[in-house]
Amino acid sequence: IKDEYRNSDYKANLVFNPYTKVLADNFISNGYKIMVCTARPFNNPKFENLKTNTINWLNKNNFNFDIFLDKNVDLERLGLYEEIFFHIDDEYKYAQQFASHKVQTFLVGKHIIKKDNYINNVKNIEEIANIWMKYV
Repeated sequence: IKDEYRNSDYKANLVFNPYTKVLADNFISNGYKIMVCTARPFNNPKFENLKTNTINWLNKNNFNFDIFLDKNVDLERLGLYEEIFFHIDDEYKYAQQFASHKVQTFLVGKHIIKKDNYINNVKNIEEIANIWMKYV
């Protein structure tokens, strides 16, 4: 079923979270760059249009970004962790990956954790306001 989902146009028509765009646009206007990192299986021949569809979806929703990477491969290979100011993820295992490289990391979605259970500097997305107020 997941293969059919990845090959369908369903994801290409998902509603884009408007707050994501507002947050990104505000950081861009203050000189930050936006790096989109995904763990989608772009290198799998079963999903030959997945990367193009993902980028088209971002563009269709006017989401501005500077670089688009595979977080399973490119970040480590390119040595980009030191250049990342903060990271937002919806999967805890990837959030931990970024936090282990001393990147401020925030969880969104179903993996949000209680404040007293923060592990390895992974925090809930609500706390991004602290960064916003301090750096923008």
